Amino acid sequence: MVLGGLFLALLTLLWAARLLNQAWSRSYRVEVEQRALALRLRTSLDSLSQGVAVFGPDRRLTNWNECFRVLLDLPKAMVRLGTAYSAFVEHTAEAGRPALESEDQIRAASGDARGIVVYERVRGDEHHLELRRTPMPVGGFVLTVSNMTKRAQAEGVLREAQKMQAIGQLTGGIAHDFNNLLQVILGNLEFVRAKLTGDDRMQQRIERAAWAAQRGAALTGQLLAFARKQPLAPAAIDLAATMPDLMPLLRRTLGEHIEVRYVESAGLWPAMADPAQLESAVLNLALNARDAMPGGGRLTIELANKVIDHEYARHHAEVTPGDYTMVAVSDTGHGMTREVAARVFEPFFTTKLDGKGTGLGLAMVFGFVKQSGGHVKIYSEPGEGTTVKLYLPRAVGSAAAPVRTGTPVELPRGSATILIVEDEAAVREIACAILTDLGYRVLEAADGEEGLRVFGGNAPAIDLLLTDVVLPGRIRGRELSERILALRPEVKVVFMSGYTENSIVHHGRLDDGVRLISKPFRRDQLAVQVAAALGVPAQAAPATAENVIELLPRRGA
Repeated sequence: MVLGGLFLALLTLLWAARLLNQAWSRSYRVEVEQRALALRLRTSLDSLSQGVAVFGPDRRLTNWNECFRVLLDLPKAMVRLGTAYSAFVEHTAEAGRPALESEDQIRAASGDARGIVVYERVRGDEHHLELRRTPMPVGGFVLTVSNMTKRAQAEGVLREAQKMQAIGQLTGGIAHDFNNLLQVILGNLEFVRAKLTGDDRMQQRIERAAWAAQRGAALTGQLLAFARKQPLAPAAIDLAATMPDLMPLLRRTLGEHIEVRYVESAGLWPAMADPAQLESAVLNLALNARDAMPGGGRLTIELANKVIDHEYARHHAEVTPGDYTMVAVSDTGHGMTREVAARVFEPFFTTKLDGKGTGLGLAMVFGFVKQSGGHVKIYSEPGEGTTVKLYLPRAVGSAAAPVRTGTPVELPRGSATILIVEDEAAVREIACAILTDLGYRVLEAADGEEGLRVFGGNAPAIDLLLTDVVLPGRIRGRELSERILALRPEVKVVFMSGYTENSIVHHGRLDDGVRLISKPFRRDQLAVQVAAALGVPAQAAPATAENVIELLPRRGA
């Protein structure tokens, strides 16, 4: 019996040991599985591009990933198990940090266990964050932080595009008619001035009226430039050869109280831009710099090669990585605050006194550079000065030699036959009068259909077609020129318009071989453009600062 009891006890112990071993094995497997699961969850959490943090019912940190710390710019020592949520609130309340909800706000919303709270914050480095607080059924909550910077940038680009479209439609709608009116005013004033001699007082009044008309045309042009609707004729520019020629003009324009310095880097790349518009942009920046230094100062123009990398382009809207030629204009003026600098490129925004500026100069510069495929960056500190950097795309190939033209000493004349097609009778009349006065034989038509009929009756005699781009009816200016050239390829063509449309301008650039004179044009501009198209040379005087339109006419002019 005793042996039987011992044997039974031994069997029982062996069976119990086996059960314990099985239980331990199961427990070990479960523990291994839980560890693997925890590792997978930790890996998954750390792989998220969002920051995630879990706070228990006592609002203390229980789980988190690295992205949570990075996005909220938290010190590593703070992000540890058991850190109170209030510590994060206090830390992020500092200036330049994305402030979290306060504990009072969380308590106020704790009645709704299903209530998800979403809010946005902007870090001091302009990173846009979206924070989402999701309550847990057992108490506590999950805080998710998402980096929305790219979305904010995309929305900014979309808003900018919509603004450009709206301004472009508005400007284009009024530019054609407004410039036609200015053309009639300016053309008749110049025609009368050329005939009126001996009356200096009357000449002075005509000069002032002509200045006002040119100023109106400049304002329309600046609006078109900001809306990126101006026609550009980009070419490879050797800035090392052209920019030094601009220095004497700048010194005369800015005055003796402004010191002008020029700095150039060796091996400068050619830039792809419209030479005339680039010169106008630099002059606009220089004039703004002069106004920022009423007591005198220093203006520095610097040229250098720059490479914009993907990292920089990623943080700036409408910027393409690549090689650029930089033109930097710096002054030692009063500078600007960050808020003012953020708005300087907006049309009609100005900090100058009433009557001292239109707020379109920098907007024109911005639109021109963007339309050229470049980038503009402004740096300014109150009391320290301002630097505006223009990044122009690097041109492929060598740059052509700069050609500067001024007002001819004597306007070129001719005897060729010119067909003028213009729907505005007053504009057509003044163009006919100017060209007739220069010796040309002139035929005229009011639209494309009439232009074809007039050409059909005088085809052998017509040497040049001067047509508006925007014509009423089925036949526009471009189609009219194509039909005439199909009949007589040797006929020269000059387009005129107060607002160019896509028929001769694509992607903001004039089509190759297109000659365009923008309304309102002066008598000498029309004479030179027609003579150039016909191959008649014109003797020109040295170029001057006539393309700088002053804010007020000169005294005694």
